[in-house]
Amino acid sequence: MNQNERKTVMRRMVLLIAVAALVMGLYALRLIFLQLVNGDEYKSQATNTTDYNFTVTAARGDIVDSTGERIATTTTSYNVVLNKLQMGDEDLDSLLQRLVELFEKNGESWTDTLLISQPDAAGNYTFTARDDSSSDQRQLTTMKENLGLQQYATANDVMEMLVEKNNLQDLPLRWQRTLAGIHYEMELQAFSNVNNFVMAENVSDVTVATIKENSLSLPGVEIVQTSTRSYEQGDIVPAVLGRVGKITAEKWKVTDENGQTTYPLREKGYNMNDMIGVSGLEAVYEDELRGKDGVETITRSSDGVIVGTAMTTVPEPGHTVQLTVNSDFQKAVEQALGKNIDMISRAYGTDGARANAGAVVVLDVHTGEIRAMASLPSYDPTNVAAALEDPDSPLINRALLPYSVGSTFKVLVAATAIEQGYADHTHDCPGYIQVEDVIFHCHNLAGHGLLNMTQALEKSCNPYFVSLIQLTGGESVAAKAAAIGFGSPLELADGITASAGRLPTYEELAVPGQTANFGFGQGYLVATPLQIAQLMATVANDGAAVTPKLIAGYTEDGQTISEYTPTYSPRQVIRESAALQVQQMMIQVVEEGSGTK
Repeated sequence: MNQNERKTVMRRMVLLIAVAALVMGLYALRLIFLQLVNGDEYKSQATNTTDYNFTVTAARGDIVDSTGERIATTTTSYNVVLNKLQMGDEDLDSLLQRLVELFEKNGESWTDTLLISQPDAAGNYTFTARDDSSSDQRQLTTMKENLGLQQYATANDVMEMLVEKNNLQDLPLRWQRTLAGIHYEMELQAFSNVNNFVMAENVSDVTVATIKENSLSLPGVEIVQTSTRSYEQGDIVPAVLGRVGKITAEKWKVTDENGQTTYPLREKGYNMNDMIGVSGLEAVYEDELRGKDGVETITRSSDGVIVGTAMTTVPEPGHTVQLTVNSDFQKAVEQALGKNIDMISRAYGTDGARANAGAVVVLDVHTGEIRAMASLPSYDPTNVAAALEDPDSPLINRALLPYSVGSTFKVLVAATAIEQGYADHTHDCPGYIQVEDVIFHCHNLAGHGLLNMTQALEKSCNPYFVSLIQLTGGESVAAKAAAIGFGSPLELADGITASAGRLPTYEELAVPGQTANFGFGQGYLVATPLQIAQLMATVANDGAAVTPKLIAGYTEDGQTISEYTPTYSPRQVIRESAALQVQQMMIQVVEEGSGTK
């Protein structure tokens, strides 16, 4: 290379270096500008995020028996939930159509409470609310009010408004009705960026897997694990157990007589699609069973990108409510009661009459704890609709309702007479007894002949006990009955109260005929099976009356009771010596008398 060529190369190299230096200088100046001059602005943009909080439902507490066996519990299920925040620009109606097609393929149902049919061949709609269902009629009224329509509006009027409101005019009629129902439900659940929409509940594993596999084509569609109420032993005291259900529109939005609207459940932390106890113990102990919901926080940047999710508040499960009832014993009692009802129906059912119901209560005689409380016929708490249509009225808890008492009451007449010194009283029964101008017959029309108290109780002789109460007076027997609990209501839990029944008044007992009736448990006397159990427990507990108790208390682990419900001390109603004598008489009834049948 000669001198000229070398100079040319050097000039080019210097030029290249200069250009490179210039470019690097420009980049450096740009970085300085970005970081020093506009750094705060870009930093603000990068950190400009919004947090959205979503409720995570806490597991509902269990209801268990005296041994800790679950009666009502919570099982895991899966819901299909729409998260508007994560849907982005996805067309909502197109997404809903794909989901409905998936549900139909897998045999799933989805949330749709719009009481309107699919269109007929002429494109007309009809209401599906049943005329004999007050619930359906209330729901129909509320729907029209929510849409701002008059109550005379037809199903076609409702659909026309929903189609126009949700821009569904270009879709086939079948899809108009389907999507209108979903949009209406979304409005009821206040679907928004901060409130998800539960589209389908308790879906199958197949649906769960399909949605997860197609998650990229279903933006904003989530599978959410949730808790479902399960009654593992739903046949155990179902009338007391109660049930849970979705919050109704009437409970969610409350309008008083002055037109003032409040949302009391929302103020207590509920969401509109939450489950809540609606009857029985599920409702009574709602606050204890419910638990404390958690919070999941989703963070989104200013350009719509989800930059983080976190469980900011961990849900706390509800407490367990423990009953005094023993499940195994309850089942045995119900089985025995069922057999007895069947036997009575076969033995005495004539001319279409039949025994079809009954109740049994078993108490711990020392504590008053209810070990069994059977009421037949029973029902399935997960299918209340069927029970409502059953002519035998299984929803009635017969153990807590009053009935005519009969011969079981003779036990208290006997105890009162022994206390007053009439233990050796005898009566010659010819088959009847006359009190003034009224004749009271014995079930043995031929008469029992001469009987002492033990024999009279064995044979359940009405004339004997009429003669006995004429000695003691009706008032003294009534006073003991009242002390045991007859004539007074008994609250087993808030909202679960046993009937008071009825004791004859002292004025009524002043009539000799009414006192005679009272002597063998008839007349104005009516009592609940629970009160009869209290009477027998009093005798068995050597004359000390106990207060029945159904709830043992609350527990966090299902084993250790941390909060007991009160147990009341027994009250001495019958003198111990008298109670002991009556105990022996009752044994005689079972071993040798009418109780052997």
